[in-house]
Amino acid sequence: MDRGLISFFEIKNCGFYRIRNKTDGEHIEGSISESLKLVANWLSGRDFPQTIPWDIKASPRRSQIYCKTAYTDPTTGDSLFVFWKRFGDDSGKVSGISPDAKFGSHEGDSIKIGKKVKGQMLYWVNQCIIGLFLSTTLLLQSIFLIH
Repeated sequence: MDRGLISFFEIKNCGFYRIRNKTDGEHIEGSISESLKLVANWLSGRDFPQTIPWDIKASPRRSQIYCKTAYTDPTTGDSLFVFWKRFGDDSGKVSGISPDAKFGSHEGDSIKIGKKVKGQMLYWVNQCIIGLFLSTTLLLQSIFLIH
């Protein structure tokens, strides 16, 4: 069974800032549905690594949270976004440990997890946050699940 935490947020104002190189940010104000449509359009057709809205090289210590999918119900206007949090980085320095390991330092307890599987690049991620935007109530439900 999965466990999670659901938080509710009332949205009083909506919009975001578009950051541009070598110029001031642009404030884009709009309704929830307008703002989410802009975000969904921005996400559409992107590869998974391009769904993070900041430069990961400029902010290497910032959590890397990507958008895996988004859906807006055409009847209700409610939107659902699924975010995945990445562990590690391109160095492949993600490790695991055997549950049979004993206390103390023993060679072989730590298992390095490679950044490739069957020759294909791999991001180690955990589906963690589902954002549900309820258009009729101006509420955001943040559902935090760890699988």
